[in-house]
Amino acid sequence: MRTLGLAAVFVAMAIGFTAPASAAWMRAETAHFVVYSDDKEESVRKMATELETFDAVLRYFHSTSERDGASSNKLTVYVADNVGVVQRLCGKCPNVYGFYKGRASGSVAFTPRTT
Repeated sequence: MRTLGLAAVFVAMAIGFTAPASAAWMRAETAHFVVYSDDKEESVRKMATELETFDAVLRYFHSTSERDGASSNKLTVYVADNVGVVQRLCGKCPNVYGFYKGRASGSVAFTPRTT
C-alpha cells in the first residue's frame, strides 16, 4: 500500500513538471498581420488591429497602394513579455528592442509587450 502511495506521488510530480509554465499563446489575424502573444485574446486582437491601422496610415502618407497578393504574404509578429526576451531571441543583442527577419517562407518580427 505504501508503494502505491509513493507511486502516486511520483506520478503527480511528473505531471506537475510537464505542465506548461504559462498560458497558451493567442493568435489574431488581420489582412496584413498574424500576431502571436502570451496574453489575453482581446489584447492580442487589439494589437493586430492597431498594427493594421498603423499600416494604413503609412500607406496613406507614402501614397502606397495595395499590391495584388499582399494579403497572402502576411507579416507574423511575435510579442514577447519584455525587452530581455527579445534580446535573447536576437542572440543576446544588448541594444535591440525589436527586430525583423525577411524570409521567402514568411517574414517575422519580434517585439516586446513592454519596454
